[in-house]
Amino acid sequence: MDNKLLGLLGIGVAAYLLLKKKKDETVAIVSNTEPTLPPIDPTVPSLPPLLDEPIFVTPLPTFPPIVEEPITPTPPQTVVGCMDPNSITYNPLANSEPDVLDANGFPLCQYGDPYTEVPADVLGCVDPNSSTYNPLATLDDGSCFYPPAPILGCTDPQALNFDYNATSDNGTCAYNPPPLPIAGCTNPSALNYDASANYDDGSCQYPPVQVIGCTDPLAQNFNPQATIGCSNPTTPTTGGNTPVNVNYSRGFNGEQFMFGNY
Repeated sequence: MDNKLLGLLGIGVAAYLLLKKKKDETVAIVSNTEPTLPPIDPTVPSLPPLLDEPIFVTPLPTFPPIVEEPITPTPPQTVVGCMDPNSITYNPLANSEPDVLDANGFPLCQYGDPYTEVPADVLGCVDPNSSTYNPLATLDDGSCFYPPAPILGCTDPQALNFDYNATSDNGTCAYNPPPLPIAGCTNPSALNYDASANYDDGSCQYPPVQVIGCTDPLAQNFNPQATIGCSNPTTPTTGGNTPVNVNYSRGFNGEQFMFGNY
């Protein structure tokens, strides 16, 4: 190896050992030194000590004790009937079997020939006072209906005292008084007909009746009541004494009218 290279290597090793020794001495000094805290500044106010304040607890309200009332059981409905399953009149719903007779005068429990057919009960209302009474019913099934009592009042809607709730009219209906009579002619064909009149007073006037007939007093068929037309069977004249030939056999035909002197 070159001597110059060896010399450089020796210098490097010596420098490394020197640096390592100084580092170990520094670590030893630092480890043996105690840390010091900064001094406390007396001007900084200190906090007051915490005091244990009493805690007030609101007491819970007290309630009176709950008294449970005894529950009275509802007694079962009494169903009278035969409770013997061996009877032909056995009622499975019956819970009472008194020593009485039924509506037909027989004991509640009847024991007949098992081979004899027993007629079945006819269910229905057995109360004659009910509106649903069934005269053929032998066993009441609770279908009896009793209508409510009638509500008396006026049942005429045109009356002043009409009662909407009334179901039977009692003759108390009251009406407006009739209008005052207005006398006048109530016939529209009359000349003096009064539309406001509600009572005819006999004052109606009518146009004269046109009576067709002969109005000539000298004629044989003169009609004093005639107002229009005539037929003259005599020899008429034309204002003087000159006769005029007229066919009198035809008479008045309803279309010809003769006026003036004939």
